[in-house]
Amino acid sequence: EKIDLFNDSSLLLTGYEIPLEVTNHSLNLAKKKGLGTILNPAPYFENDKEVFKLVDYLTPNEHEASSLTKVSVKSIDDARLAGQKICELGVGTSIITLGEKGVLCTRGVDDQDGLYFPSFKIKDEVIDTVGAGDIFNGAFATAISEKMVLEDALNFANKAASLSVTRKGAALSAPLRNEINQLWLRF
Repeated sequence: EKIDLFNDSSLLLTGYEIPLEVTNHSLNLAKKKGLGTILNPAPYFENDKEVFKLVDYLTPNEHEASSLTKVSVKSIDDARLAGQKICELGVGTSIITLGEKGVLCTRGVDDQDGLYFPSFKIKDEVIDTVGAGDIFNGAFATAISEKMVLEDALNFANKAASLSVTRKGAALSAPLRNEINQLWLRF
């Protein structure tokens, strides 16, 4: 029985690459079981607004955030506004990934400034951005499930995504934990 997965877990990470009904059912079930929830709304689809109340962390990129909020997200300030609008939908925390600009996290409707993390500038050049969002989400989910505080979890995920774009491929570009942890030594 698949329900056991929910009994033995602390966190659900889901997205829109599976049927919406499955995503939404999983979020409902996760909340009933007391799990934390991360929704990566990629690729973007319109969804029932009630679903957002089940989401602890929403992790759109700038395009998905723009589609969801009708705010054209081009700058960090745009992301701040979009992040507040996302939280107004009932989402706990908005985390908008901005590609080479980094990440903007909004911790609720009253968080006007948010937490901003620029992308890590790595000596190796950017060669392939495919999978960077997935790697960000996977690393963030790992960090949150290990009870890292939000700032550390965002930093960890940001480093992982920054490393991944210096390698070819999607899953194959995912860095190992020791590579992520060593990243700060390079500067």
